[in-house]
Amino acid sequence: MTTGKRLFLFIVNFVFRFSLFSGLSLLAAVLVVANKNTIKGILINVNAHERFTQSVVDSTKNANFDNPNTIPLDRPEIISAIQKSLDKKSLQKITDNFIDSGYDWLDGKTPDIEFSVDVTKNKQVLADSIADYAITRIARLSPCTAPPKQISVFTVECNPAGVDLGVLRIEIVKMIMDDKSLFPTNKITLDQLPKTSEGQTITQAYSKTPKYFHLFKIAPFILIGLVMICATIIVFSARTRRSAIKTIGRSLIGTAVILAITPLIYIYVLPMFGFSPPNFNGSDQTVSAIVNDATSELYASFNTMLINVAFQVGAIGLVILLVARFMKQSSSIYSDLEKKSGLTPSEPKKMPINPDELPEIPVQSSENPIKKGKKVSTLEKKYRKM
Repeated sequence: MTTGKRLFLFIVNFVFRFSLFSGLSLLAAVLVVANKNTIKGILINVNAHERFTQSVVDSTKNANFDNPNTIPLDRPEIISAIQKSLDKKSLQKITDNFIDSGYDWLDGKTPDIEFSVDVTKNKQVLADSIADYAITRIARLSPCTAPPKQISVFTVECNPAGVDLGVLRIEIVKMIMDDKSLFPTNKITLDQLPKTSEGQTITQAYSKTPKYFHLFKIAPFILIGLVMICATIIVFSARTRRSAIKTIGRSLIGTAVILAITPLIYIYVLPMFGFSPPNFNGSDQTVSAIVNDATSELYASFNTMLINVAFQVGAIGLVILLVARFMKQSSSIYSDLEKKSGLTPSEPKKMPINPDELPEIPVQSSENPIKKGKKVSTLEKKYRKM
């Protein structure tokens, strides 16, 4: 084998193993990240919806409503009303809508994230709950004997005489529905979501993301196609098909072992040297904690998928080795030489145990046969030595 051919086969084997490892790793990532249902499940697993509701409650405690009758957001009844208006089912519907719209944009189905959620019903639930609390509180107070010092329905200390509680409830509901503190708008769109420091929306700041996402989805199949091409070259370049297939099977098993232990290296070994997944630190600690937990859950899902892919690839490699084990070995051009020369019989026979029973195999020779018991002359002996 020439040096050039050896170098070529070395490069082919290297590309084969590198593409195999990279392609399978990317395939595991695509199976996790490209599936929007996986992202939805992760948000449920980290309890993101209920935790976000609590974040909204915490962020609105210091907010002041536009109406002079400022709502005491720190009271348990008001907190319960906010949580009721932003229940888990409603938030899950909002996030599912956003994820579906986001993946449609990433897949190129829409030019922008067409995200729109009507929160009018949520705001109505909030207004009714707060109004019920205020009216129930006033109804339980004793009648006022003098004009009350506090005019707020949430802080008044007695029940003012001549006040129609039914009309008052309607006024409280209207006050909350017109307020823009908790629900700035009745419909949430992409424009209402947080923007970058330059004032751009997500799609404006990351306009090239759909192209990268498309390349990310097809990259594993390009690499696996390259693996198939290299495998074909290996098969047709080997001395025998059997040895080539055994080489491919061993490569699959070796790659599977590396894929299986890679998550363990990431989880246990790299942190010992100071390497750890990056953490998101935002102004809202609750939101930051949700993002970090969701990232960790996504990373765990990727590791699980990687190990699953490793087991399947290892099983394929084992099957290939078993096939190679029972394959008929290719015959050499010299395999029938002994039969053709008459050194062995054409029909195989069972070798006898007793050496005396061995058949006499005719051997062709250029020397004349010597009969047993024939006296050899001195002259003949001399010629034999020559």
